[in-house]
Amino acid sequence: MRCSALCLLLVALTSTSNAKPPAWSIRLDGVGPLKVGMSITEVNRVLKSNLKPPTELLHGDCYGIEPQVPGVTMLMFEYGKLKRIEIESPGLKTIRGIEVGQAKRRMHDVYGKLVKVEPDQYDPDSDQYLTIYSRDGRLAMRVLAHSGTIGAIHVGSRRQVEYVEGCL
Repeated sequence: MRCSALCLLLVALTSTSNAKPPAWSIRLDGVGPLKVGMSITEVNRVLKSNLKPPTELLHGDCYGIEPQVPGVTMLMFEYGKLKRIEIESPGLKTIRGIEVGQAKRRMHDVYGKLVKVEPDQYDPDSDQYLTIYSRDGRLAMRVLAHSGTIGAIHVGSRRQVEYVEGCL
């Protein structure tokens, strides 16, 4: 039996209307297959890597690891669980299309009144933190804007996303 042009068109429309976000999109709870709350063993399994915590921890039970994942700068673990993911180069986008390198006004255009604006701790005249929170307040996405441009995106557990310097 032959499928007419109309049949092919219907198949194409159906397959695109149910499209899921790209596998490596940035979300409040993670990036791609990485999810807040994973152990380092689980992270290694999904990344097919062999990441290890540093032998000496400078800040109690908190440490950062640089994964070999394009666009992901650091994975922060606290008490053995993934708590924050840092993105500091273009390439990875949020589900709504925000990415490093864009104008900070995109955050306001896309997320509107959900964006909480705060001055940067070190350069309040030109830098800002633009933060959105999950409905329950446990997760967050913090965009670091420098002179009107998105320079970094941090996602994960609210407390750790709000840390200014790594584990501090």
